[in-house]
Amino acid sequence: MGEQSMTKVFLLFGIDTASLDKANALVELLLRTKLEPRESSFHGGNYFATRGADGEQLLVKSNFDRHAGEWSEPQYLHAPFLLYVNATHRAAEIEGAIGNNAQISLLRRSTV
Repeated sequence: MGEQSMTKVFLLFGIDTASLDKANALVELLLRTKLEPRESSFHGGNYFATRGADGEQLLVKSNFDRHAGEWSEPQYLHAPFLLYVNATHRAAEIEGAIGNNAQISLLRRSTV
């Protein structure tokens, strides 16, 4: 059953890799997309992101902000890195591409 065209889905995945660069490389491989390196204190320093024409955003960042000394998602301390998929209309496609990869797990899914 497909998602309605007006429905936007927000996904959060935990990524278990040795570094932010490796987390990003894994996301790029699985989703067949390129994320650009960026830096912002709001996202805890270095991160990777891309935004689609339809408003979809993919963002890979560290779960722990070393500068602020706090976790972005404290309920998921087991996930050193995070993939946010914001405002997507293709959640099923993304979840299918990630599949059963042992290094990435779905942590949260919400629909608006």
